Amino acid sequence: MADRQRGSAGDIPLKKRLYAWFRIVRPPIIFIGVFGSTVTALVFEGGPGAISFSTPTGLWTFVISMFCWGMLWGGIMVHNDYTDLKSDMVNRPHKPIPSGAIRPTTAHRVGLAMMTLGWLVPPAVNILNGPEYALSSLWWGFTLWLVGVVYNYWGKNWGVLGHALVAWGVALIPLYGGALVSPVFGFSMLFPLFIAIFVSEIGREIVVCAGDYYGDLQQGWKTVPVLIGRKRAMQLVPIFFAGFIPFYPIPYFGWLGYPRFFSDYYFVGYTIFIVGLYLCWAAIYWTMTHTTDEKRIWRAFEIYARTITRLLIIFTQFVMLAEALWGAGARW
Repeated sequence: MADRQRGSAGDIPLKKRLYAWFRIVRPPIIFIGVFGSTVTALVFEGGPGAISFSTPTGLWTFVISMFCWGMLWGGIMVHNDYTDLKSDMVNRPHKPIPSGAIRPTTAHRVGLAMMTLGWLVPPAVNILNGPEYALSSLWWGFTLWLVGVVYNYWGKNWGVLGHALVAWGVALIPLYGGALVSPVFGFSMLFPLFIAIFVSEIGREIVVCAGDYYGDLQQGWKTVPVLIGRKRAMQLVPIFFAGFIPFYPIPYFGWLGYPRFFSDYYFVGYTIFIVGLYLCWAAIYWTMTHTTDEKRIWRAFEIYARTITRLLIIFTQFVMLAEALWGAGARW
């Protein structure tokens, strides 16, 4: 059946194949990646050592960089679906590759091409702003490209390290925007938040993979839920979420030599975020321990782990937009 599906893309009408490509790049993920980086860039734009969007060069180099950033994220999603084929045939057979709308080899090549162009183009245009801006986009873009490739090919066999690779990419979203327009000051102010998101996101990725448990087991991936069991893996998640708590307040309270930079929008917003993560985990864990109905458990993972936690991430991005308009970004 798999061979028949893999060879059937040419039999799918063009309109459906185009729609399949729209789906496989996962527009919500691209939105989260681009919007999340844009709002943090707005916080620092025009500040100390930052480019200004009031100049044509500053504006257009940023626009091109964000377009490529979205292409890099979209390429990672396409490439991920190629490497996840066996798992998706169990969990999500309706997706573009297992359904036959896109051939695996095509997704493989197109995904890698999008990732590579999305990484290499921004440094070439940001050299117009200065070498530090080009180096910043080169380095942080490369780290996302690298973790995308490593995770998609091998990361799901690396237990918690594999989850950490994904967490790096998610934590990079706000950092990239600030470091792109302000390689020193923007990076330093966002670094505590980067660490906070990185640690907590490992926990969120464990939750997501716990939802994919049976498909990952079928494919032979060695995620934390596969290695130690779904229930035990879920019991570890609150520990990783707790790693968020000591880091995110640093640039708000001015700890460890940091200035008191972010406003109440930041502190209140991210406090709501971490409380929301704990509530989503609790809802899933309660379902797992109060029913043996796998359909109900699956729905709990889909609703709370995939949908609501992503909405919480988008919520924090609007928090940063408020920082840009009325908080820290309004000081410049």
